[in-house]
Amino acid sequence: MRQEAADLVVETADTERVAAVAVRAGVAVRELFVRRSGLEDAFLAATAAAVRHRAELP
Repeated sequence: MRQEAADLVVETADTERVAAVAVRAGVAVRELFVRRSGLEDAFLAATAAAVRHRAELP
């Protein structure tokens, strides 16, 4: 779970469980959806470690 601006991002596809937890906690939810990643997102995630490694070289 992480917060992005005014959004709360929960990394699970189980929207029913997220909604149930929010209701029990008394949290108002205005929008709840599953974010789908595309091919570009998958590539960036797969190569992120290599990019970080290169940035650390002298």
